Amino acid sequence: FDNTLSEQGNAIDLFEKGYEQIELVCGSRGDFYWLWDSRNSEMIRVDANFQKISSTGNLSVLLAKEFQPVQILERGNHLYLRDPKFGIVVFDIYGMYKTTLKIFPKRDIQVLNDELIYADTSYLYVLSNNWLIEQKLELPMENTERVFYQNRKLYCIKDHVLSTWNFVETTRN
Repeated sequence: FDNTLSEQGNAIDLFEKGYEQIELVCGSRGDFYWLWDSRNSEMIRVDANFQKISSTGNLSVLLAKEFQPVQILERGNHLYLRDPKFGIVVFDIYGMYKTTLKIFPKRDIQVLNDELIYADTSYLYVLSNNWLIEQKLELPMENTERVFYQNRKLYCIKDHVLSTWNFVETTRN
């Protein structure tokens, strides 16, 4: 899609391209994509024509864990794999393993300015770019279905209603 949400190009049949078990896809810099191949337990970076550029290799063999990720995300210089059982596995942008963060968000993560952002039912958490300092901010409403932070605004969806709050700097945050 372009910036007006008009479809660009044709649909891609990943099966025809040789990717039979792709369960997750995310964008990558330079019109590339990351694909999660569940059969081979690896993330594959492909170009716009879906030609393989690089891969992580079989993560189940390399890290001795059976991954079942629910989200992959590339931001800044990192690639994140969110797995409910193992936490957030961090790679560099070439797919080389860096670390595993033992945090287990039940919802999608965000990364803004190299800070990892995630939420539970009551709090928004911001993990610093060195993954050592975590801020915990109370959400203005509990039991939200989705939480998203962008441009100093907090967006929450609850009971199919979108609510928006402006984030105000204080000496505490």
